[in-house]
Amino acid sequence: MSVIGMDISSNRIAVAEIAKKRNSFAVLNAAVFELPYQVIEMGEIKDSKVVSRAVKEIWKHYRFGGRKVLVGLSNPKVIIKEIQLPVTGESDIKSSIELQINDLVPIERNNLTYDYYVSEKNKEYSRIMIAGAAKNMIDSIIESLRDVKICAAAVDLNCFSLYRVINHICGFKKPKDQDEKTAYCMVNIGKDISIINMVTEDGLKFPRFSNISTLAFVGSVSAKLELDYSATEQMLDSFDFSQAIDIKFDRTIESEPKPIGPVKPADSQQMDASMAFKEAGNLIIEEINRSIDYFINRYPSYNLQKIFISGDAFNNFGKFIETEMDYKVEQINIEDHFSLDRLKKKDFYKNKPLGLLGNQLTLAIGMGLRGFGI
Repeated sequence: MSVIGMDISSNRIAVAEIAKKRNSFAVLNAAVFELPYQVIEMGEIKDSKVVSRAVKEIWKHYRFGGRKVLVGLSNPKVIIKEIQLPVTGESDIKSSIELQINDLVPIERNNLTYDYYVSEKNKEYSRIMIAGAAKNMIDSIIESLRDVKICAAAVDLNCFSLYRVINHICGFKKPKDQDEKTAYCMVNIGKDISIINMVTEDGLKFPRFSNISTLAFVGSVSAKLELDYSATEQMLDSFDFSQAIDIKFDRTIESEPKPIGPVKPADSQQMDASMAFKEAGNLIIEEINRSIDYFINRYPSYNLQKIFISGDAFNNFGKFIETEMDYKVEQINIEDHFSLDRLKKKDFYKNKPLGLLGNQLTLAIGMGLRGFGI
């Protein structure tokens, strides 16, 4: 049995067909297809015909083993809210949510689609995660796929896809010591939208979609160095963030920042590049800190154990974040946890490094895991 997961939330369509063997998973087939800019903006399809043609081309060229897919969506307009209800029975929970949904999710009822899951339950109350989105947003994805005879068996939020992947890799468990309260932060850096999840032993907390992404990162560096976008992308591919760790500058100086601490010997151009990459990296760090600070304010008794970084793989970016934030950081490499050996036998991937491809498949793999009940 194989399951096909798809991430269609940015101007990059990622598809992964996965199969399970005992407790491990293998990627049987995969595709990452770049779309022109503005075809999908912040998770919303703006040109369904282009998306349909792209999906048709993917199935024609890569020959996936089915036409039923589980689709992941990232969109800052999706409303995700944690609530607490003084009921515990399934029917009572359902009816309570139906009664309150207009107050909980400020989207017109006739244009609202929503789902929920119970994250915690005891004798007195239930803690519930609700996600709501405009129905036409979901319909546009389903129709784009239906036009090329692809069936969207489910549409889910990519914050849950990310949780599935990292939970499968790390296996979060409740601590044996009931007094110990641990939390984790998951960050998936996407092309157009990034995801930041806070996680406790009870599951997902305060998931966020952020536009501090690869596009924003490259745009920041491009403007700073006065380079075109494609040239900056090429620089990012080869840039090692360990070069930015030792660079320090005085933010109070209005003119061009200058190093004030010990730095590695480098020419002026390399120094300017390192400074620009460091500043752009700090934008992502500031966004991560917002989520962590909000979580700690709500749950002050929890201790943040680690930050997981996944998605677009900046070289040594996890090490950079660990130095800047003083938290333990683990940069997830999909190739280390999901077998890509079957891909190496295909002509279009033969003799090619698959590390970057694997990381770009993170959310599509997470949707595939849903098909296995994970």
